[in-house]
Amino acid sequence: MPSPRPLESYASLIEGISREHVALLRVAWAEAQGIFSPTGLEAYLAAVRELESAGITWATIVTFLREAPRLAREAGEASVPLMLQAAFAVHAHAGQAAMDGLLGVAPTAARRLREPQAVAQFLRLLGDLAARAPRAVVPMLRHVDTLLEHLRLEDLRQWVLLGIQSHLSDPLAQEQYFSLATPEARAFLRADSRGVAFTDVRRRLVLYLRAVWGRGTELRSFPSRLQQARPYLTPLGVHLPDTYRAVQGLAAGTALYRAATAHAAAHLAFSGPPQPRAGLRPIQLVLVGLLEDARVEALACREMPGLRRLWLQFHETGGEEGTTFAGLAVRLARALLDPLGVDVNPWIQKARTLFFAPDRDLSDPAFVRPLGSLLGNDIGQMRLQFNAKTWVIEPLYRDDNSALWTPDASDGGLMLEDDIMLVQPETVEGAGSDEMDDPEAGETQSVQPVEAGGASDDETAVMAGDLLRVVPYPEWDYLISLSRPRWCTVHEKLPEPGDPAMIGDILHRHRDLLDRLDALVRGSELRKPVRLRKQMDGDRFDLEQVVSAMIDVRTRRTPDPRFHMRIDRRERDLSVLVLLDLSESTNDIVRACGKKVLTLAREAAVLLASSMEKMGDHFAIHGFCSNGRNEVQYYRFKDFDWPFDDHVKARLAGMRGQLSTRMGGALRHATQWLRHRPSDRKLILMITDGEPHDIDVHDPKYLQFDTKKAVEEASRAGIFTYCMSLDPKADDYVARVFGVRNYTVMDRIERLPEKLPGLYLRLTR
Repeated sequence: MPSPRPLESYASLIEGISREHVALLRVAWAEAQGIFSPTGLEAYLAAVRELESAGITWATIVTFLREAPRLAREAGEASVPLMLQAAFAVHAHAGQAAMDGLLGVAPTAARRLREPQAVAQFLRLLGDLAARAPRAVVPMLRHVDTLLEHLRLEDLRQWVLLGIQSHLSDPLAQEQYFSLATPEARAFLRADSRGVAFTDVRRRLVLYLRAVWGRGTELRSFPSRLQQARPYLTPLGVHLPDTYRAVQGLAAGTALYRAATAHAAAHLAFSGPPQPRAGLRPIQLVLVGLLEDARVEALACREMPGLRRLWLQFHETGGEEGTTFAGLAVRLARALLDPLGVDVNPWIQKARTLFFAPDRDLSDPAFVRPLGSLLGNDIGQMRLQFNAKTWVIEPLYRDDNSALWTPDASDGGLMLEDDIMLVQPETVEGAGSDEMDDPEAGETQSVQPVEAGGASDDETAVMAGDLLRVVPYPEWDYLISLSRPRWCTVHEKLPEPGDPAMIGDILHRHRDLLDRLDALVRGSELRKPVRLRKQMDGDRFDLEQVVSAMIDVRTRRTPDPRFHMRIDRRERDLSVLVLLDLSESTNDIVRACGKKVLTLAREAAVLLASSMEKMGDHFAIHGFCSNGRNEVQYYRFKDFDWPFDDHVKARLAGMRGQLSTRMGGALRHATQWLRHRPSDRKLILMITDGEPHDIDVHDPKYLQFDTKKAVEEASRAGIFTYCMSLDPKADDYVARVFGVRNYTVMDRIERLPEKLPGLYLRLTR
């Protein structure tokens, strides 16, 4: 290694630098020599000359001399010219103080970001911020350490864009945002402050792969904006999320990364080449992937038994109550990983028996596909709910199984456009007649929805009686592909009562229509047949139980006397929330009948309520209007547990149209009301006369995309959303918002009262 050169040996470079700055250089020279290469030292001196020639103050040059070696130590000396370039860009737009702040925080940012490429992106981000919002630079630089502690670089960029766009016309509010003085800024940090970063554990994972698996597989990260992000495998290596936000604590996060890496390595070691998907339905694809995951993990556990303990900590326990396909899939994944575990479900027992058959060779993957098809057919016979479009593989550490299949351009991946099955299971094991006839079975006394986007405990409340709540919700901005946290506030309002006799008059005037609906209801199969097995008495013998009883008799064991079967009919288990648009446009007169749109919507809601009450469905009637994002007014005319009496009728009679139509926030609030309902099927039926709009939004697409996002969020919560639009021009946007089969446009608005109840019967049959 060449011996250090004194400062005087760079006479040609320090020529022209003032004596004061040369004296400062002598003080910093010893530290700089220990970090920079000879080329780096020359660039270091050239930077001082450039700063002095640009007229930069003495204090800023002192900051550069002190911080540049520290930045080089953290991110390499190549980052120093980038810092200088960004500093001059910031100085040009935001002034001397911003430049000094950037030079001071650059080493701190480098220590947080770790990688030189990320440091370069961070410096470019500061330059862009200075060009677009000069007053925001200094406040942000004061909080860089906090921001990078809680946010990934991509999230920080989105946070910056959100602050710039949200306060374009209010520099003071913009400055407060970047000072973390506003709830919006802090809420974003709370929403993204969880998790462990891939950069923190990458080196350990590489060593782990080499030590345990003897593999030098390339590990790569990808931006994971969604909690549902799953690892995936490609010829380039194993791709892991750049953070696992669902994990609290460094130890748990590191274990999750290790579990994901070990699972991916098991696929690389034991899975064969990709197979074609032809002939498999989406639910069978899911099951084949689940079985292949279990197969490679079983083979890995044979060689390294400790992996079972690593993987099992991320499998859910319990969940024995209720029967849905998602729940069964989670339980099956654990049952196949833990052979000593106990699960009483017959389908899971069958899958486990076939999977661990004595003659089964787990090293041969040929059995996985036929077994997955067989189990998928069983699910079809059980008629369990499955939505391929919203399916997410569990548990969190498992990959998306895309590497198991050859690419197929015709379907675009696993998430095919299959309909959602919203039906009850046909078979109920061990259900007795007393349970079926108990009207209180399965009811909950109170519902406590949590604010969307993560409300704190003190912001939750029991939705009961006339308790009125003010709840903030996020809102989707399609321009930056980001949810604005706590951006829209829903205020529950007490409806003004009217004359309940008005509702009685509506029912009287439409008596003929109600009679036709009654006949239609009586003639409809509103109760679904259910086969009850293991009964003490019934219409027929349960052959399976009879065989089991005879085996018990011949082996001298006491037989189970419940070997009868009977067919019963289960009542509809349905919760419906009718959501009415109460904007000012509903006061328009419909020429064909001379009535207001609001009057027709009220009549339709009343007739629908009468029909739902006769069918025994649980229903609520709510309405909404808005006056900007901070005041979405939400009215509860009837809640699920209220009878359809004069109190409700007075509220319906007093409804009035006013203000604007901000659908996204209202839909999210309605989703919270339905989310905790103990029903198998849940429906939001929206009745509106126009597209979403509000006084503080000038881009018509903004609220449309936000409403679409709210519909998707409801779907992920198991809630179906259907729109009855009274706007003849709605075809231009309503299909994009609600889905191509999830809306009806009424070209003749005057026929709404007679059409809506019939539509409801078709939707819920």
